[in-house]
Amino acid sequence: SHIVQQWSIRRRNEQQRNLKLAKQRRIHQTHVEQEWKDRGKYIDGERGPWWNENDSKERHWMLSDRENIHRMRCKLIENNDFNTHEEASRLRDNLGIDSIAESRKSLLEESLKKKNLSIQQETLYGNSMDEQELLAVSNETQSLLLEEK
Repeated sequence: SHIVQQWSIRRRNEQQRNLKLAKQRRIHQTHVEQEWKDRGKYIDGERGPWWNENDSKERHWMLSDRENIHRMRCKLIENNDFNTHEEASRLRDNLGIDSIAESRKSLLEESLKKKNLSIQQETLYGNSMDEQELLAVSNETQSLLLEEK
């Protein structure tokens, strides 16, 4: 019984050590992921060396929870969990969630029709487009289709 008791104590200590180690690894991994995310924001940000105006998405801000000695929240931080609450407002107005997909689909179809119409008019009236412009239009339509999916 004395040997079994010592063995169970060692086993419990070893399990606690493994749990602490796993927790430390998890905390370290989340810290490293946050660092990479911050570095990417710095490089791809508005003032960063790799900023591309075409690829930039809309950024949303919120007040920080930190306060100064006068209990003022003085700093704006980026809100990564921003929600436009479209679904909630549609449910409130009794429009239903299904109408969101229908409205997006109709807007996509209208934009594609306009693009195709402009291309047809330019070919009819002799205003030929460059190959780059045609590629840009096709890429834009493909990106719109991918966003819809």
